[in-house]
Amino acid sequence: MEEIRQAALAYFNNLSEKEKKIAHNFFKKMDADKDGNISLDEYLKYLKKKGFPEISNPKIFQELDKDNNGCLDFEEAITLFYVCASGRPLFCKACQDFLKGFYFTCSKCFDSTSQTYDLCITCFQEKKYEHKHEVFCDNYALLASKKASMKGEMKMFASDLAVEVGIGFIACTIM
Repeated sequence: MEEIRQAALAYFNNLSEKEKKIAHNFFKKMDADKDGNISLDEYLKYLKKKGFPEISNPKIFQELDKDNNGCLDFEEAITLFYVCASGRPLFCKACQDFLKGFYFTCSKCFDSTSQTYDLCITCFQEKKYEHKHEVFCDNYALLASKKASMKGEMKMFASDLAVEVGIGFIACTIM
C-alpha cells in the first residue's frame, strides 16, 4: 500500500488548486461528523452511497489507515481519492486479495473490454485462476507495450500525413 500512497501524494502535490479543492471536498463530505477524521462507519456509508461497493469494506479501510489509529486523516484519504479517481484495479480476480503494487492483467481483456482481468503475483505464478485468455502482462510491461503501440501509430500517422502532403517520410521519434 505504501507505493500506492506515495503515488497518490505525488499526484496530489501536482494538482492544480482547483483539483486540490475537489480532493479536500471529497474528504469533507466523507467526514460526516466534521471531526477532521474519517471513521470506519463514515467510510462505509459514504462509499456505498457513492457507488463504490468494491472498496466499501473494512479490509481496505485497514489498508488505508497507515498509522492504525482506527480513522483516516486527510493524507490517508488522499490515497482513497486516488484509488477512486484513477480506476486502478483493486483486487485479484482469483483470490480477492488487494493489489497493492505489481500485478498481472489479461492483455486481451484490457484491449477489448471495459472489465480487466487482474491477478496478484501468486495466483499468476501458481496458475490459481481460470480464464478464457492466456495472454497476461504485468502492469509495467503492459504500460511499455502501450507506449510502443502508440509510437507505431504515431509513425504511421506521420507517414500517412507525409504522403498526403506530397513529401517523403523522414524517420523521427515523435514521443
